Amino acid sequence: MDAQERIDKILTFAVSRMQEEVAALLGVDFLIAEKTCQAIRKEGFFDQADGKQIVARMEVSGELSGLGCLMVNIRDAIRLGGTLIMLPTSELDEFVGREDYSDDIADSFGEIANILCGSLSKVFEENYPKACRLVRQDYAVVKPAKVDMASEQPFPDQPCYQLRAAMSLAGVAMGDLFVLLPAEPFGLAELAPPPATKGPDAVAPSEMLEKQPDAEKINAEKIAESAATTGEPATATTTGVAIDTAPDAEEINVEKIAESAATTGEPAAATTTGVVIDTAPDAAVWREWKERFDTLLTEAGQTLQGEFSSLLGAEAQLGAPETSLVTKAEFFQKECDAPQLMADLEVIGDINGAAYLFCALKDAIHLGGTLIMLPPSELEIVVAEEDLTPDAEDAYGEIANIIAGVYSGVFEERARKKFRLVKRGLQKVAPLKVEIAAATPIADILYYQSAMDVRVDGKTLGKLRLLFPADLLELRPPLVAQQPDAAAVAATSQERAEAATANATPALAAAANAGSIEALVISDDEIQGERVAAVISQSGMAAKRISFKDNLYSWLPGRVRVIFLVMREVDDQAFGIAIKIGAVCPLPLIAVAPGWTRSRVIKAVRYGVSDILVSPASAALIEEGLRQNLAAH
Repeated sequence: MDAQERIDKILTFAVSRMQEEVAALLGVDFLIAEKTCQAIRKEGFFDQADGKQIVARMEVSGELSGLGCLMVNIRDAIRLGGTLIMLPTSELDEFVGREDYSDDIADSFGEIANILCGSLSKVFEENYPKACRLVRQDYAVVKPAKVDMASEQPFPDQPCYQLRAAMSLAGVAMGDLFVLLPAEPFGLAELAPPPATKGPDAVAPSEMLEKQPDAEKINAEKIAESAATTGEPATATTTGVAIDTAPDAEEINVEKIAESAATTGEPAAATTTGVVIDTAPDAAVWREWKERFDTLLTEAGQTLQGEFSSLLGAEAQLGAPETSLVTKAEFFQKECDAPQLMADLEVIGDINGAAYLFCALKDAIHLGGTLIMLPPSELEIVVAEEDLTPDAEDAYGEIANIIAGVYSGVFEERARKKFRLVKRGLQKVAPLKVEIAAATPIADILYYQSAMDVRVDGKTLGKLRLLFPADLLELRPPLVAQQPDAAAVAATSQERAEAATANATPALAAAANAGSIEALVISDDEIQGERVAAVISQSGMAAKRISFKDNLYSWLPGRVRVIFLVMREVDDQAFGIAIKIGAVCPLPLIAVAPGWTRSRVIKAVRYGVSDILVSPASAALIEEGLRQNLAAH
């Protein structure tokens, strides 16, 4: 998970908590909606606000340090503060109209500001990997038009990250709440715009854009090749701008890795005739075992539903298991956001290892509280407060034992290799705090996930999720790397591009006329993804672009013949998608991304990538990748 995505999720949780705690304090409905987040600087921040503002400075302390703020319009501060001291409606409206920020109202709004900062701080303490607190400092009445951008007041000009959200109180629409965090401590400084340039040397944004090179006019591989042969940093002077494109010390020539693999026997790196997915009998055996295992999971879920109802003394319903292959990164970054209660399950029998049961903390408290027969009103309170009492924890532990026992009975009787699950302990897990490279709370390996929806007495809870090590249960799709064709590996990037220009389009057009070829472009980089899809379409092939968040299974296998995986960066999320593709169908998979290194290429190949392009790839190279992969498949 990148830094921005992590902060956005934390701020989403914070908005919910601020809303609840202020509403509880005031005794009326308080809503925060239409949240947006963006990187910004001091000048841009104050340009958004009109009229007098109340700016409460907010110190970040702990393992991080910095200065941010909360800001609301003075009228909204008066309405919030006046509501807290219970001013009559007519009097409150009069105070708001006059912008009368009296001492009593100022003191009461200060209490609300403390609640807002406290909510933020608590969410960061629970979910951010490094220990940090956000504490309200002094506050001031500020006129944005008069703020000196060069001064340290009310905060210095620095890269910042902003939350902006509309507020309403007791059905009355108010202005926006602004939360400003210092960007640098949270790893977001590079997202912020540069300081504004003043004076005669300032350059208009339109002029700056005109000086930028056209990405399609720069052939990244040719530049890298020039650098490799001359030993000098290569530059592209298209449109008159010199760009240093010398390879980073960590980056490598993708084709040389493939050539090395051909001679050393290491996994072959991805040229256009490189790695293909094995569809021989091993794949058929794997699919048969996967189907059998899914059947076992369904049987266990059906048995567990009856056990739940009997144990809880309530009508329990479990949805059909949804199974998928997930990496550790994908699980914690995409599958679950809320705090979880994890049960460690030891795998014992013909195979030995560890599996895991995850349940949202609130749902675990609800299940445990139901088992110990908490009154509905008390149950509602402890769930809302996420108060896992010792009694509720012990009760949920018994539920986890029941779950382990039900699955053990099915696996010991019906599994290909007999094994059982034994619960060893429970622990709270905050998904946003999990470091993927660490060995805790679970290992960084590929898992087979079974997820079931849960309802108790008509109330919809979240999902129960079981994670099994895919390799341990032989549930990883079989992938076999074949050695690349020596002649293709020896070809230079320039020769490939020239050949593509002459031959690729006619070949693709002929294949498209057969009415059986389609290309799927999966990307988290909208610009590059659209560009790749456009090149494919221009070549005569029907292309469809989807995002990483879309349902992959809605498109595969269908009529798809080739897949492009277009990435902003090479990461575990993208590799997780590659694994899913291999599990569904053996199709050519072409990865397009910047910053390839030897280790990343080898990892990509291991996860089923059959060809690699360095972005931004030229149209000729994209077409060549298509032609070669379709011909080889």
